[in-house]
Amino acid sequence: MPSYLLMCFVAATRLNNSTHAVIATLVEAPQEAQLLRYRWARLWPLGVLPATVFALTNNVDWPILSFDPASNQFIISLANVFSQLFLWCIVGLVLFFSFHEGLVSNSLAKNVRVDLCQLDSLNGFGRAGLNSFLMLAGAPALTTLQSIDQDFSFDNYANALVVAIPAALIL
Repeated sequence: MPSYLLMCFVAATRLNNSTHAVIATLVEAPQEAQLLRYRWARLWPLGVLPATVFALTNNVDWPILSFDPASNQFIISLANVFSQLFLWCIVGLVLFFSFHEGLVSNSLAKNVRVDLCQLDSLNGFGRAGLNSFLMLAGAPALTTLQSIDQDFSFDNYANALVVAIPAALIL
């Protein structure tokens, strides 16, 4: 899942760069459009903080972990905590920047002139939404593949829903 989300994050960033370049040509002040895009990006810890709290409270089974350095479970316990933090921080970053790009696209759309005879110039907005949708649809599909070897219970899909429902609302 982390590798899929990192791939989606990199692909979304590349696609959003080209999409914003197209949209900036439609806006009256392209420099302000670029400044608007990066204004709130420095607040990325706001996406990581709730993800870290969620990882530590809901996804780490503290009673079974052993943090005694003499224990043979010490390395496994550290790896478990680190992997959950890593996974959910990536989820938090992807959700934060998806939400951020949606807000920027929304504010740019308010400043774009619409010519009903040439609607092809608005394709960038549709492309951005479609890319976000495909990323959102892929995460629960990948979660299903990951849990095929286990029994089909709600616990296997709960984390996917925690990611998919806010992402769907953002989209």
